[in-house]
Amino acid sequence: MDENHGKGSVLIVDDLPQNLALASSILLKAGFDPRPVTSGAEALDLVAAEAPDLILLDISMPGMDGYETCRHLKANEATRDIPVIFLTAAQVEAEDAVRGFREGAVDYITKPVIDALLVARVDTHVRLHRNAAELAAHNRSLADAVEARDRLLYILGHDLRNSFSSIPGVVDIMVRDWRGMDPVEVQELLEAIGDTVGRSVGLLNNTLAWARAETESAPMKTEELVAADLLAEAAASVETAAARKAIEVIVAAEGKPHRLRADSFALSTILRNLVGNACKFSPRGGKVALRAMASSEGIEFSVEDSGPGIEPAQAAGLQGSFVRSRRGTEGEQGSGIGLVISGSLARRLGARIEVGKSEWGGARFSFIVPYGS
Repeated sequence: MDENHGKGSVLIVDDLPQNLALASSILLKAGFDPRPVTSGAEALDLVAAEAPDLILLDISMPGMDGYETCRHLKANEATRDIPVIFLTAAQVEAEDAVRGFREGAVDYITKPVIDALLVARVDTHVRLHRNAAELAAHNRSLADAVEARDRLLYILGHDLRNSFSSIPGVVDIMVRDWRGMDPVEVQELLEAIGDTVGRSVGLLNNTLAWARAETESAPMKTEELVAADLLAEAAASVETAAARKAIEVIVAAEGKPHRLRADSFALSTILRNLVGNACKFSPRGGKVALRAMASSEGIEFSVEDSGPGIEPAQAAGLQGSFVRSRRGTEGEQGSGIGLVISGSLARRLGARIEVGKSEWGGARFSFIVPYGS
């Protein structure tokens, strides 16, 4: 739609040039974008190329009349929702008006048209059409969100059940046989329980973070933060996982200032999720880097790894499209919820997580948090 005609575009279909000129002049003065054509066939071609906000359609035209033109419009899924107002003769019969509504028209106007009446009816139906379109888009968004939530909750429940299901058996073995068990075997079993509990707690924490991120009414608690402290905390959260795979974790805060005001929970959760994924997908002996760089817009945080990179389908999780995570380089499990949560929390902070390639050929995630977010 032309920026100079903010009220909307109106396709005017009439075989008489004088009628087209009059209606076009009235609507142009009222701020609409009139698009006149002289036949139903021409109207269908134009609508196929660019849909207008409303169609003024004369009933009595040679060849394809208004009724048939309207029927074609309503039979096409791409054009059926465009409101059609019929232009009729001054003495319209009741049965003709009823037929027009049955064909799908939303209103009719008699000729010769009255300026104020034409503008009022066109304006009303354009507004109604736009409101309906916005409501439909909103409903689709809500439906997608509900579907994503249900899928996410199912995966979380499934993962938690699988994680905890092995613990009773291990505990039962230890209760029955602990006296005759080798200390090394006991330690291995305890470590396995610890890993399971730790992963389950991580899933629960991510669930709470996701719930908070999706609740727009929940206020963000801003406080003064130091970038270096946030990086150190995130690095500490993967200390054990990195040590097991002999991964070097690099932490660097560059430029000044390093202070900003933001929600500590949100920012920490994003960094922990990203660095956790970085360790999971980096090979044994690989590298992971957490960096913060001050800029005029805010502080850019980045997490890089030396893994195989990230597939577009997986990266879509940052925009809310939940995708089950693949296993890590040594079989580490993942739910995929981490990227969904990170993307949602970043948006609450006024940031957007970008995906690129690291200096080692792996994945690089970066986002800029405004100083006063």
